[in-house]
Amino acid sequence: MQTKKMVLHKEASDLSAMTASILASYEILQEQEGYDFKFNAPKECFVYADADKIKQVIANLTGNAVKYCGEDKYVGLTIRKAGRKYRLEVSDHGPGIKPEELPHVWERYYKTSTNYIRETQGTGLGLSIVKEILLLHNADYGVESKLGKGSTFWFELDIAKMNTKKERSKDRSKEKQDA
Repeated sequence: MQTKKMVLHKEASDLSAMTASILASYEILQEQEGYDFKFNAPKECFVYADADKIKQVIANLTGNAVKYCGEDKYVGLTIRKAGRKYRLEVSDHGPGIKPEELPHVWERYYKTSTNYIRETQGTGLGLSIVKEILLLHNADYGVESKLGKGSTFWFELDIAKMNTKKERSKDRSKEKQDA
C-alpha cells in the first residue's frame, strides 16, 4: 500500500460512532476472556475523514492493544477535544516500548523487542498502514510508552464544520445505512 495509490473519500463522520462500531466486534473477548474495554467520548464528535480508512486505523490500534495488553487485559479508548481537533487515544497496561524503539514502530515490518513477552502473530505492517492513512488525512499522531506500564497510541483529526442540525441528522442517517 503506497500513499499515492490510496484514494480518500472524506466527509463529516462521527468518530465516536466509528469507534463504538469497532469495539462492538470485541464484545466476545470481553464476555468470554475477561478483557476490560473502556470507552470514553463525547456523544458526537464529527471529524472530516474517510470513515472506512479511519475505522481501519481504529481497528488496528485496538487490535494491537489487545495483543500487548497486560495481565489485567485493559484496553482504553478515549476521544477528547484538542483545540480544533478530536484526539483518539488507545491505551493498554502492557509491557510498554523501549524509548529508543518508539520512533521505529511506524516502519514497515518493525516489531519491538517486547514481542518476547507474549508470542504474537502479524506481519509488522499494521502501524505502517496506520501511518499512511493518517498522513493522507494530514493528521497528527504518535505514541507514548513507559516500560512495564503500557502504551498509548493516538491521533488527531480536524473537527468537521457542521452548519446545521439538518446536516448532522443527514450524516447520522447515512452512517446508519452504511453500517
